[in-house]
Amino acid sequence: SYVSHCKAAAISPRRSMTSISKARFLIWEQSTKEEKILTIRDLIKFGSGADWKTVLVSANILQQELPVRFARRIHELQLLPGPLLATKSLTDLAKLYEDSFIRITDQEPPRNARTEENFSNMLFEIKELHKAAQANIAVGFAEMQRAGLPRAAIETDEIQELLTRYFA
Repeated sequence: SYVSHCKAAAISPRRSMTSISKARFLIWEQSTKEEKILTIRDLIKFGSGADWKTVLVSANILQQELPVRFARRIHELQLLPGPLLATKSLTDLAKLYEDSFIRITDQEPPRNARTEENFSNMLFEIKELHKAAQANIAVGFAEMQRAGLPRAAIETDEIQELLTRYFA
């Protein structure tokens, strides 16, 4: 059924199949883009003495860059072995990233004080929701071990490479 399909895919059954397909395509499309490299020095230089125009430019850059980063994290999660990806912790994490991706891409672009404030509030909410993201991965490994999967199946070079890229 449609609802069981949505539950298996960690997607809200309220979304239509068209919007699910569109979201999955957008996630795939964004995951193929390169992340922009931003250093602390760049951020300090950009943020020092920021005027209103700089704040809007910054917000728009975030609105363009965050979907790429979320999509790449979703893609990295999808590359994990099936037993790990099937754990509740990682299913919940993938849904969290997907929901955040959709919230950001659906958000009205920051163009004035009201839309910038709405965007900033949304980012703060997303940040709070993502506080436990790394812990979810650790819990997923623990869930696999409790399920009896041999340690050798969990501690592979492939998984280590994926996790290194994921947390980079």
